Amino acid sequence: MFEGLKRKVEKKTEGNEAESTSLTRRKFLQGAGALVGATVLDSYLHPSEAGKKYSDEEWRSALENWHDGHQARMRYEELASLTAHERESIIRHECDIYGRFLRSEYGKKILESGSDEELGLLMGCLPALLPSHTRDTSLDVPYAKWPSVAITNTFDVTGCPTVRDAFHTLEVLKDNFAGNGFQIDESHAITNWHVIQHQVERFCTENSLSVDEVTGGRLSFEEGRDAVIVPIRSGDLMQTPYRPTFDQLKDADIHGRLITMAGVDPDETANDAGVKIRPSVAIRVTSRLLDFLNIEANQQDLKSFLFSLPPGEAKERDDRTMLAQGTSGSPIIMSGGIVGINRACVQTYEIKKKLCRDFGLFHGPDVLNTIIRKKIRYMPPILGKSIY
Repeated sequence: MFEGLKRKVEKKTEGNEAESTSLTRRKFLQGAGALVGATVLDSYLHPSEAGKKYSDEEWRSALENWHDGHQARMRYEELASLTAHERESIIRHECDIYGRFLRSEYGKKILESGSDEELGLLMGCLPALLPSHTRDTSLDVPYAKWPSVAITNTFDVTGCPTVRDAFHTLEVLKDNFAGNGFQIDESHAITNWHVIQHQVERFCTENSLSVDEVTGGRLSFEEGRDAVIVPIRSGDLMQTPYRPTFDQLKDADIHGRLITMAGVDPDETANDAGVKIRPSVAIRVTSRLLDFLNIEANQQDLKSFLFSLPPGEAKERDDRTMLAQGTSGSPIIMSGGIVGINRACVQTYEIKKKLCRDFGLFHGPDVLNTIIRKKIRYMPPILGKSIY
């Protein structure tokens, strides 16, 4: 086959040569335009320019040029075929500029009060990363070191939820699967309140307990924090090197940074082991951003970050479920540590705004540190006192 292709190339007509030259020149110009767009915005964001003021028009022009060259710079069509080093270099460079722009004064202005057109440009530049793009890079999450545990909708006699690590078979993982969580010590994990809510209410009913007796999770949820500490029995769980680092951070430290969501979710878009890896740049949610995305703001959303999901992950299906919903409670990884907890997903489809993307929402360090400080926990009386 390759020999035949070679012969066909050697017999090109003059017209074909002209067309080939035109395509080559077009690719060159596209690449040059992409480079110019990146260079202008990068120069505005360089530390040496920190004291220099640019007008909104100059920022807007630089953003438009950068947006126009985004596809060419990211090379999405061939990204998965490159070496891990090449992929990581491209991804980190693009995401670094994007993150620095988000944290710039003009980036903040767009997120707080930007026009639909400005927000469309900004969201259109959010790198649409897939697991294949970050495979075998430092952004990947090795299965052998998996950071999350699967939480089931069954409790033992003491009221502890049954948890499993990711190293079970798919059949076992699917059995009574409710969501994810991550360990904070040998006897406790953090998950979303909505992951365990119905099981807690059922357990309390069966044991003549009040939900308010055993958890502060419901009240905390109403205050905008969908996270709760739960007791677990971790004797059979594999240990992971991914440990919580959110206690050393604030939300401002996460905004505009490269993160990866890693969760168990044994459905058709998971890998063969039943887990999902979702790399992205984290964007701090604002009321204006939610309005642009046609999302009705609630307290949980306003205490969250937005991140990119693969196409179709957040789309409601006939049974009103979404492929991404099983990742609730999954840890958010940054620089080898756990910095957040996944909690929701949403799809936006706006022809007028030229935006059709799937997004996830996660709580960052501020919420998780509040959960620890306020001891927001589910703790059945039968277990006695806890350090939390």
